[in-house]
Amino acid sequence: MLKATMQKFEPFSITLKGIGYFGRPSPRVIWVGVDFPKLLNELKLSVDEVLSEFDFSDDKEKFNPHLTLGRVKFMHNSDKLNAAIQQYRNKSFQVQEVKELVLYESILKPQGPEYRAIQKFELKGC
Repeated sequence: MLKATMQKFEPFSITLKGIGYFGRPSPRVIWVGVDFPKLLNELKLSVDEVLSEFDFSDDKEKFNPHLTLGRVKFMHNSDKLNAAIQQYRNKSFQVQEVKELVLYESILKPQGPEYRAIQKFELKGC
């Protein structure tokens, strides 16, 4: 079902832009943002619809596409991180064409997360 859903969408481009972090008061995840077209949001909603048939529900938080750069276990100097975030908050790093999506399993372990690709889905015409 996911494969058929993905095949409805044409390849598209995203822009990697800005950096930030999740976690308050202490940063836990450092990320680069994704400036995305309306099409990516439509794709997300279509995937949510397919997954709802399997009793998987979205957490209903605002869709915040990003690429995780790293996870923080201990922060020596948050001022340096905050300065870097301010410096690169609006910087565009690159444009990336999206031709496929990969479903990953995230396994959290004491030494850090492990990501395993479960299945790849090509977009229409790829």
